[in-house]
Amino acid sequence: MKWPGRFNILRGSPSRKIGYALAVLATGSALFIKLAIGTLIESPPFLLFFAAVMISSWYGGLGPGLLATFLATMADVYFFFLPSQAFEVKSLDILMVGLFVLEAVIISVLSEVRLSALRQAGELNRLKSQFLSIVSHDLRTPLNAIIGYSSLLRDPRVSENVAKREEMLERIHQNARIQLSLITDVLDLSRIETGKIAIETEQVDLSELIREILNMLEPLGTEKGLVVDFVEDPTAPAIRTDRGKVRQIFTNLIGNAIKFTEQGSIRIRVIHHLSQEAVSVEITDTGIGISEEDLPHIFEPFYQAPAFKEAYGPGTGLGLSIVKRFADLLGGSVEVVSKPGAGSTFTVRFPYDLPA
Repeated sequence: MKWPGRFNILRGSPSRKIGYALAVLATGSALFIKLAIGTLIESPPFLLFFAAVMISSWYGGLGPGLLATFLATMADVYFFFLPSQAFEVKSLDILMVGLFVLEAVIISVLSEVRLSALRQAGELNRLKSQFLSIVSHDLRTPLNAIIGYSSLLRDPRVSENVAKREEMLERIHQNARIQLSLITDVLDLSRIETGKIAIETEQVDLSELIREILNMLEPLGTEKGLVVDFVEDPTAPAIRTDRGKVRQIFTNLIGNAIKFTEQGSIRIRVIHHLSQEAVSVEITDTGIGISEEDLPHIFEPFYQAPAFKEAYGPGTGLGLSIVKRFADLLGGSVEVVSKPGAGSTFTVRFPYDLPA
């Protein structure tokens, strides 16, 4: 059963405006009914107003529930204390009004918890649907390229052309790596969520690891004409952590910096925090930047900033989420400072050793 175009009557998920309007309507109706039948039927004094609070909080949450509580309390005060000068106010009456307010507030809080859970479940379902749509597209795209190029290689005229064959083999290899990266991201996120991801520790020199990543990603930056500057800190010691996960963190961050920077430079700096027994890495780019509205959400799974989707097309929205989860898992942290059009700076910090 639905209230046309607005919300599901059984589940109760209206807009806030409807919730507040419903609180006024329900409380006003309770007052009207009480005045109409009060002289005919001796009903419990709080029954109708409890119903008003229940309806308001069920469909509107905390705010409408508290508004209905306030209006109902004013109506109760009227019925208890104002009809006659000779009316004797008893301590029990005051206690009953107090209990009504307390129970109504509790009902409102519990209803807000229920509505929040419904909203989160709805948002999660929306994100899952979006994720499945994006992933299915991103899986098909490289797979179609692999199938297409491999089919062409079966043509003797193409396979005999050595240069053409090498080009096609390279494109098959690139698309296979893209597909493997996507599948790895999905599996990593799944293992993190279920708590089944293992940590393998070893001594890791961050400067050496970043040089390896830069050598791997250098062609992407060179193709765009970007200047990549790497500043090492000779005092920074090797840290004991999971090399594979740290590699994935910086591959994602440096890859994003290159992807979302069309011109200018990328600066990577290793910083040794001796007093804090930690080493951090700053990755600064001159790319499109991130808006203030998007910053609180960029580490959420499947989230994509509208500006990024508009400029570069849809993606899975998993990269930064995995960066944040891995950094937390390794006892570290990741922070970002950014402005639209002025680039971004991501800072990842790791302790000397994993926390016990």
